[in-house]
Amino acid sequence: MLTQACQAVDRAEALAAHVAEDGEIVRTPNGIKAHPAIREELACRGFTVRTLQRLGLNYEPLRSSPGGGA
Repeated sequence: MLTQACQAVDRAEALAAHVAEDGEIVRTPNGIKAHPAIREELACRGFTVRTLQRLGLNYEPLRSSPGGGA
């Protein structure tokens, strides 16, 4: 599952690069629309978050304050 989550992040980054190159808005014969890769990028990112939650990897370790107190 962790491998699939990492692959989904890679896919999301590739899709984000296409959106950055083409622009967030594309012109179609039916008018101006959001870039179709945006939806796919968000789906990949959502899959990653859900998978990390299922694996229990969504928590960051607590960090102590610089003075050593809590």
